[in-house]
Formats: sequence, structure tokens, C-alpha cells
Amino acid sequence: MPSSTHRRSIVTLTAALAVGLGCLVADPAAAQSIPDTPRRPVFGPVLAFVAGLAVNLVLGAIVVGVAPDYSEAIVRRIRSEPVESFVFGIATLIATLVVAVLLAITIIGLVVLVPGAFLLAIVGLVANVLATVTVGAVATGWSEGSSLWTSVAVGAVVVALLTAIPVVSDLTNFVLGTFGMGAIAARVWERRRG
Repeated sequence: MPSSTHRRSIVTLTAALAVGLGCLVADPAAAQSIPDTPRRPVFGPVLAFVAGLAVNLVLGAIVVGVAPDYSEAIVRRIRSEPVESFVFGIATLIATLVVAVLLAITIIGLVVLVPGAFLLAIVGLVANVLATVTVGAVATGWSEGSSLWTSVAVGAVVVALLTAIPVVSDLTNFVLGTFGMGAIAARVWERRRG
């Protein structure tokens, strides 16, 4: 049985996570808008769903079609090591921010920073797509060695539904990107270590 100090730590951590998530999903701009100005969403939820579904289906088909073995390896990694993938994703995010700031300080670093940011955007997009495919793999009960095409379709629908909800959209994209980027970073790290 956990000690009272351990239980208090768990309660404190849970409360901190709840407050942090509440801050992530709150819309601080709503409190700062001019009262007489109506706020209209740029896209309605239905249009957001349709657009998200189309983008996820097309990008998922491209990534799985071009690199099926790599896609399967990343999906397998996220499913088998979710905590490691997420931690690697957070570490990659922090390291990227630190390196970007250090590069931005120097003139030569700025030359490297621009193409590096473009490359990071492409890797981030692939990471998000592969995490979406993983959502589909979990939902369909995908087994290693079977086709990922059903997982692409189901993952695209599930993620499009989640990202069509304005409050959940950004959090969903952050979590998916973190898992995907973490799995890619962990794979690169292991390959470099031998």
C-alpha cells in the first residue's frame, strides 16, 4: 500500500496535470476580444472534419505507399513503446527549441536554421501522419505483418473527428506529433548507437 507521502505526490501531480490541461484547452483570446465583435469560426466543424479527413487520407496514403516498411516499424514502435516514444518526442521538442535559439544567435546559424526548419516541418508532418496511422492500427487491432491501409483509413477518420472539435484539436495534434516524432527520434537514436 502506498505511503501517505506517495499518495499526496500522486494527488499533487494529478492536480497539476489537470490544471495544465485546462490551460491548454482554455481559449485566452476569448477573454481579450472586443465585446461587440462577434467571433466566427473560420471553418465549421463539418468542413474541418472533411478537410482533416482528406488531408490525413492523402498524406497517410503517400507515406505508407512510399515507405511501407518504415511506416510499419514506426507504428510498431509507438504501439510497443508508447511511453518511450512520448518521452523521446518531448525531449526532441526541447532539444529542437534549444538548438534553434542557439543557431538564431549567430549569422551562420541563421543560414542553417531556415533549411533546418523546413526539414523539421516535413519530418513533423510525417510523424503526425504515422501517429494517425497508429491510432487506426490500435482501433482495428492491426497485427504485425498485415496491411496498414485499413489503419490509414480508420486513423484518418478518428483523427479528423477529434481535430474537428475546436477545444480538442490542438491537444490532439500535439499528442500525435509528440508520439510520432518520438518514435522517429528513438529509431534514429538506436540506429546511431549501433
